[in-house]
Amino acid sequence: MIKIEDNVDLRSLNTFGLQGTAQRLVTYTDQKDLDSLFAHGKSEWQTGPVTHIGGGSNILFIGDYDGTILKSEISHPPVFTEESENTVLVTAGAGMTMDDLCAEVASRGLWGTENLSGIPGQVGAAAVQNIGAYGVEIADLIERVNLFDTKKATHTEMTASECGYGYRTSIFKRQPLKGQYIVTSVTLRLSRLPVPRLSYGHLAVRVSAFPAPQEIRREVIAMRDNKLPDWRKTGNAGSYFKNVETDMAAYDRICSMVQPEEVPHYPAGDGRVKIPTAWMIEKCGWKGRSEGGAAVWQKQPLVLVNATGNASWSDIVKLEENIISSVHNKFGITIEPEVEKIRNI
Repeated sequence: MIKIEDNVDLRSLNTFGLQGTAQRLVTYTDQKDLDSLFAHGKSEWQTGPVTHIGGGSNILFIGDYDGTILKSEISHPPVFTEESENTVLVTAGAGMTMDDLCAEVASRGLWGTENLSGIPGQVGAAAVQNIGAYGVEIADLIERVNLFDTKKATHTEMTASECGYGYRTSIFKRQPLKGQYIVTSVTLRLSRLPVPRLSYGHLAVRVSAFPAPQEIRREVIAMRDNKLPDWRKTGNAGSYFKNVETDMAAYDRICSMVQPEEVPHYPAGDGRVKIPTAWMIEKCGWKGRSEGGAAVWQKQPLVLVNATGNASWSDIVKLEENIISSVHNKFGITIEPEVEKIRNI
C-alpha cells in the first residue's frame, strides 16, 4: 500500500528529534509498490528532490526538506530457510526494525546477529550503512541484498561481495550508484553452530563459558544501555563519528604525545591500526560539553545529542566542526562524521 502525505513533521522521521518539515512523505509496504511508483517515472508523486530513508537513526536533516521523502515500511515476518544442517538463511523486509530481527534470530538459537542487538534503525538501512558493533559487521552475515533499480524500474539482487562493503560504507552510499538502488529485503546467512564473538567490549567476562545467542544479546543490550542514550528520551543519531584507521607512523606520533600504553588501538589489516575516535575526542576535553542545544554525551563521546530537546541542526553541525578541528589540532588526525546530512539539492 502506498501512502502520500504533505507537510510532514520531520521529528517523526529522525532520531535526533529535530524540528522541521518535509514537503512530502511517500511510504510503501510492499516491494511491488515500487513498481507502481516508478512505472511512469516519478512525476505523478514526486515534488522536488527525492531522498529515501530508513528509520532515521543515522541522518541529520539540514533544515526543512523541500522535496519528497521516500520510506520503506516493508516489515513482513522474516522468512527462515534451511540451507544445510548447520546454516540457515533468513530474509527480512527492508522496513523491519533491525533489533526485532536480532531478537527473532536469537530466540531461535541461531548465531550471527546477537552482537548487533540494540542498534536502532531498519534492516534495509543497516545493509546500506554496513552497521557494526562489538566486532561484527552486517556485511559478515549478508548472503544477498534484494534491490529495486530506480533507473531501470526493475528488481535485482547483489551478493555481499558485489556491494563493495567497507567500514560503515557500501556502493549504495557512494557515487555513481548513490540513490539508484532501494533495498527491498536482505538475506543473511546464520549458523546453528556456536560462533560467539566475544573479543570486544569485555563481552567474554560478562557471559558464561558456553553462552547462548540470547545471553550475548542481553549483555550487548545492557552494555549499550549503560553507555548510550535512548534516542526516545534524548535525541541522537547513534555514533556520530567514524573510528579512525591510520598507519603506524601516525599511531607512533600519537603515542609520542601521551604514554603509549594509554593509546587504545586494534589491528585494521595491511599494517594499519584503528584508534577509537571517542578516545581522541575525550582527550581533547569534549566529553559532556555543549554547543547551543547540542552536546557530547557524557558516557560516550562518539555520540552527539539533542540535549535540550530543542537543538537546531546548526547547533549539531557547529559542535561537529569544533570537535573535528580540535582533534586535528591536537593529534593531526582528521575524523569524519558517520551521520549522513540530508539537505535540499
